[in-house]
Amino acid sequence: MRQTITPSVEAESERDGDLAATQLGHVLEGVADGVVLTSRGRSTLNAAARRILGVDDAASFRTALLKPRTLDGTPYLVPADSLPGETAIANGRSGRFRIRATSLDGRELVLDGTVSSVDDGAVIVFRDVTDEQARADLSEQTLTALFDAIPVAISVADPETHAIVAVNRAFTELVGMPLDEVIGCTSPYPWWEGDEEAEAFVPGARFERVFRQPGGRPRPVQVSLHAVGDGPGSLVLAVVQDISEERRVQQQLVQSGKLAAIGELAAGVAHEINNPLFAILGLTEFLLKEAEPGSKAESRLELIQQTGLEIKEIVRALLDFARENAEERHVVLMEDVVQSTVDLVRRTNAHKGVEIVDTYDESCAAVMASPNQLKQIFLNLIANARQAMPNGGTVAIDVREDGPVVVTTVRDDGPGIEPAALDRIFEPFFTTKRAAGGTGLGLSVSLGIVESHGGTLTVSSEVGRGTEFVLRIPLARKDTE
Repeated sequence: MRQTITPSVEAESERDGDLAATQLGHVLEGVADGVVLTSRGRSTLNAAARRILGVDDAASFRTALLKPRTLDGTPYLVPADSLPGETAIANGRSGRFRIRATSLDGRELVLDGTVSSVDDGAVIVFRDVTDEQARADLSEQTLTALFDAIPVAISVADPETHAIVAVNRAFTELVGMPLDEVIGCTSPYPWWEGDEEAEAFVPGARFERVFRQPGGRPRPVQVSLHAVGDGPGSLVLAVVQDISEERRVQQQLVQSGKLAAIGELAAGVAHEINNPLFAILGLTEFLLKEAEPGSKAESRLELIQQTGLEIKEIVRALLDFARENAEERHVVLMEDVVQSTVDLVRRTNAHKGVEIVDTYDESCAAVMASPNQLKQIFLNLIANARQAMPNGGTVAIDVREDGPVVVTTVRDDGPGIEPAALDRIFEPFFTTKRAAGGTGLGLSVSLGIVESHGGTLTVSSEVGRGTEFVLRIPLARKDTE
C-alpha cells in the first residue's frame, strides 16, 4: 500500500507546484510594473520589465548594461557581471530606490521601485517614471528661476540652528556677498550691523534690522518670517525689504518741515526788522544832509547807513529764501543758485574767518531743480567746511558745465577727514560733531536731495590737505527751458 500511495502524493505535489509556478508566471507577465527575479546566477524579467528596459535576451541581462546612476548623474560602481539587485543589496541599498538608467535600446530612463532580498537572490519591482521626473525637474527649475528672479531679498534658514540653506540673487546683492559664502552662515550673521542679537525665528514675526555690505554703508531693512512646511524638517523663509529709501524720504520730509518752519520764522523776523530799519535809514539820510561835509558826524552817519543797507540786503535774502517752495522745481541757472547762497553766507557771520572764493565758467548751465533744496545743500557744505576750519581758511566753489551735467565743486583747505569717517560720511545720524550739536542728517539729506534730482554727490579727502565735495546734476532739457 505505501509503495503505491507515496508516488501518487509526490506526483500530485509536483503537479501543484508546476501549476502554481505557471499561474505566478501568468500573473507576473500581466503586471504593469517591471519585475526582475534573480536566483542562482540567473535573472528572470516579466514582459513589463523587458519592455521598459529594452531587453531582448534576458539570459544575458546584467545590471551594468543599464549604466545606473543617481538622479544628479553620479554613476554607481556596478561590477560588469552582477545581476540586477545583487549590487544594491551588497551595498546596503535594499528598499526603495529612484535612479537614472539607460535602456538597452538607448532610451534615457528614470526608474522608481524597491529591492528585496530572498534566500538566494533578489526581487526588484519598478516602474518607469521618466515623464513624472521630467515634470518634477521642470517644476523645480521653474521655481528656482522664479525664486532667483524675485526682486525682493529672500532667505531660507533652519529654525533651530539659524543656518542659511538657500537665498535668492536679490539677497546676495543686498548683503554684498557671493552665494557660497552666504550658504551655511549662522547668526550672528556677518551682514548684521554691530552686535545685534538674533531674533526668535518664529513664523509671523516682523522686525527691523540694519544690514551692512563689506566696506559699504548700512541699509535699514524690514524682515518678515514665514513657515515653509510643518513638523520635522520645516524651514523658515525670511522676506527682507530694503527700507533705506523710505527712511531717507522720511528724513527729507522732516528736514523739509524744519526748512518750512525756518522760512516762516525768517519771513516774520524780516518783516519785523524792516519796519524799524526803514525808520533808521530814513532818519540817517536826513541827518546826513544836515551834517557838515568831512566831519566825524558825517563819517559816523555814513557807517550807520552802510550797516543798515547791509542789514536790508540780509533781510531781502531771508525773504527770498522764505518765499521759495522747497518742493517746487523749475529751470534755474546753477550759477544763480550758488551766487545767491554765497551772497547770503557772506552777509552773515556764518563765514567769519573763512574766505569764500566762487568761480563760474559763464556757460549759463541750467538745471531742472528746486532752488531752495539746492541752496540747502550748499549751505550745509559751506557750514561743514567752516566748522572744519575753526582758525580760518578758504572755501573754493567752482561751477562749470561738463557734457550732460553741471559740476559744482566745494573744496576746503581744512584738516581733511579720516578714512574711517570718510566711509560713513553719508550715513544717516553719523556725525563727528555730536558734542557740538551735530545730528548727522545734513549730508545724508543732501545726498537724498541730489539723488532725487537724478544727480550724484561724492566726496574725497586727504588728511592734512582738505576735503572736496563734487555735486553733479543733469542739465535741463532744451524743451523745458
